[in-house]
Amino acid sequence: ITLHSSTEFFFDNLEIYYTRLLKLVDNTLTFSSPINPGLIEYHVSGVPSDYILLDISAPESTYQISSDPFSGDTLKFQQYNGHRHRFFITSPSRFRTVSRFIPYQPDNLRDPSNRADYIIVTHPLFKNQAQELAEFRHRMNPDLTARVVSVEDIYNQFSWGLIDPIAIRDFLRYAFENWSGVQPSYVLLLGDGHYDYRNNLGSGRDFYVPAFEAANPPEAGSSGSDENYIYFGNFGYFDSDSSGTPDMIIGRICVNSISELEVILNKIYNYEEYPQMGKWRNNIIIAADDNTGSYNDIYEWYHTTQAETLGERHVPRTMEVQKIYMIDYPYRTNALKPDAREALINAFNNGGLVVDWIGHGNKSLWAHEQIFRRSEDIPRLSNGVKLPLVLAASCSIGFFDDPSEQGMAEELIRWPSGGAIATIAATRVVIVGPNADINNKVFDCMLYDDSTTFGGALYIAKYLRQVSYGGPIGNDRNFILFGDPALIVGKPILKTEFTYRPDSLRGLAVDSIAGRVVYADGNLVSDFNGTVQVLVKDASIRRRKVLTDRNNIPLDTSFTVSYTLPGATVFSGPAEIRNGLFKTTFFVPKDITYGGSLAEIFVYFDNGVIDGSGVVDSLPIAGGVTGDIDSIGPTIEITYNDRPLSSEIVGVPVSAVLKIILYDEHGINMIGAMGHGIVVKIDDGDTYQADLTSRFSFEMGSWQRGSVEFQLPELSEGEHVFSVKAWDSYNNSNTFNGNLKVFANDDFALSEVMNYPNPARKISKTEFQYRINRPAQSISLKIFTLAGKKVRNVTLTDPQYLFEGYHRIPYDLRDDDGDPLASGVYIYKIEAVGLNPDGKQKKVQADSKLVVLR
Repeated sequence: ITLHSSTEFFFDNLEIYYTRLLKLVDNTLTFSSPINPGLIEYHVSGVPSDYILLDISAPESTYQISSDPFSGDTLKFQQYNGHRHRFFITSPSRFRTVSRFIPYQPDNLRDPSNRADYIIVTHPLFKNQAQELAEFRHRMNPDLTARVVSVEDIYNQFSWGLIDPIAIRDFLRYAFENWSGVQPSYVLLLGDGHYDYRNNLGSGRDFYVPAFEAANPPEAGSSGSDENYIYFGNFGYFDSDSSGTPDMIIGRICVNSISELEVILNKIYNYEEYPQMGKWRNNIIIAADDNTGSYNDIYEWYHTTQAETLGERHVPRTMEVQKIYMIDYPYRTNALKPDAREALINAFNNGGLVVDWIGHGNKSLWAHEQIFRRSEDIPRLSNGVKLPLVLAASCSIGFFDDPSEQGMAEELIRWPSGGAIATIAATRVVIVGPNADINNKVFDCMLYDDSTTFGGALYIAKYLRQVSYGGPIGNDRNFILFGDPALIVGKPILKTEFTYRPDSLRGLAVDSIAGRVVYADGNLVSDFNGTVQVLVKDASIRRRKVLTDRNNIPLDTSFTVSYTLPGATVFSGPAEIRNGLFKTTFFVPKDITYGGSLAEIFVYFDNGVIDGSGVVDSLPIAGGVTGDIDSIGPTIEITYNDRPLSSEIVGVPVSAVLKIILYDEHGINMIGAMGHGIVVKIDDGDTYQADLTSRFSFEMGSWQRGSVEFQLPELSEGEHVFSVKAWDSYNNSNTFNGNLKVFANDDFALSEVMNYPNPARKISKTEFQYRINRPAQSISLKIFTLAGKKVRNVTLTDPQYLFEGYHRIPYDLRDDDGDPLASGVYIYKIEAVGLNPDGKQKKVQADSKLVVLR
């Protein structure tokens, strides 16, 4: 290579071979044979007379070498070098002594009579919680056998007690090939991990189940992927026994404490056993990066087109797709897009089955424009039990194994106020094209099969791509699952058969929709009684966008990207379902897109236990009809705690929730076009302004009356001017004007009251849970039959139940006489007594239902 002054190159590594001085230090030396073959003579100096020389080339067959020749303190011995040898020499003075013995009762993992469908590999710290999860899995599916295995037992039986990720892989392979019954299908790694588990970098960070950093075969590329644990044959291949399915499906729950684990397990239990039904389960949120990447790259239009392909071709038509395309939002100060960020966080908090990100990223950030930030924005998530899968088709969002910091994917599932139920993300840098391919395939596997698990969707997608490609796909390997791999996706299952559907939408006209709740085979679910939510959408918006730079200046007009955005909401409201049948009416406002052809009607229904959905799509929008003469806007009523607010000064606490009730004989305009939305202002918009149109819903079976709840933002104490403006379907408006006096509210409060498990099915205990915001003086639990008879009364004065925060009360499902509660429904009430900031005593209570099934 000829080097010139302008030559630039990358330096990889330099290998130096040299002859080592073989001399003991502190009576110990480990050394290797040279690379050349043949008979080798070794001269080792500093050797004591009572030396011990071992060949440790193969740990399972270590042996002692005898040699007599000594010259002073130099030992000479010969060994034939047919392969590389490793030697260890020491003396009895360096032997360690045993200071104590600890009895060890091994869990015999090599016993072929062992069997499990689902294996939880856990650190001993989490073993009790792991056992609870195993019992939960078996309870949810009695045909599934779950087995908890301590990682220490694995080390003891597969790596001579040494911490070694390969031992975990070898154990899983042994169980797959040798345990009885059906081969294990799922494995969960329970505990955080990182690549410095030997502390070579001096990080000193705790770990629980180590990360498996792959070797670097040419066809694979390096990866810190848990997938490396389930290669039982050739590296990178899922199906070692040629069965036509992946050998195992793996996931990891990254936790560093029992409290973090309990947050995640409560999410899992509630998600699967006590799901929070609602339209959010029928909503897919897709967010996409814009055209600007690194500083010099402003033509990355493909993130938007990939998102379009995902939403239009890989999501069932019965599901609503909410699109947040950064290309549709302007740049603000510092080349950021805060409007897009707010749209994403609002969508996240309103709820979605999946939140999908397509674009640039790292373990702390989505996009150069910072549409989502780990440290700042995860704490803003308040979606509660409306927990999505977060799938990030992006670089390094799942970089969990860095010993210096935590990653976004793991923190999303640990966030206690919401966040995610699971995440699928890459542990390293990945490539945009293959990212889109695996993203699309995961959606295909996840959304079109009624009983798919999150882990199954990911690994079946990977396996199908591997079969199609003809071998391992290194980019796919980087995508792993954070969460329980056996958790079933909580999507609607039942279908809709429409018995009446409009053939078009007409402005200023009343129309209706009717249908039947049916199984997948088309048979009526005749005992289904519940609620249907009807959502009528205006025609989709077809947009062709000219790319812009960071100053919002359009580039050459030949650089455009085309996409479709959902139309505005025309109507949103519930109706009753009886015996599997429903019908409801709605009013179409004046502001619809006349001449459009892509209007839609989504229906989502549930009975508290199971749900379903349906859609009428591609509806044309015909011309309007001649309506009644109407020049009066809607009536507006504002309430707080069911108390109407007048235009006079009204006192409300900080963060009060106000209810806005609207009525008009021709319905409320929900489209919001041309400023015709439901807008709330505080201090004439100087302090706060928000459009609440998308959150408005009509009352049951009505298209004239409805409401929306609104929580006051953080306001300074004192007086504020408050106004609400709304429009009817004829574009007549009305405005409510009032005055609020905001005061601080740190009063003693009780919240988050529930019990788990509920129903208490064939078990002997349950737990009541509650949270108090200030220390309590006493807590009491009272349980009644539906007839009002008190069966249990417990007063708690132990300090462990009284301090500020989250608490659990164990309950043995017995009455005051010690007899087991009979099967049935009971009412329980938790009462708490505490002090307000002013020292005055306050009593608060909350009640709910307990179901016992013997």
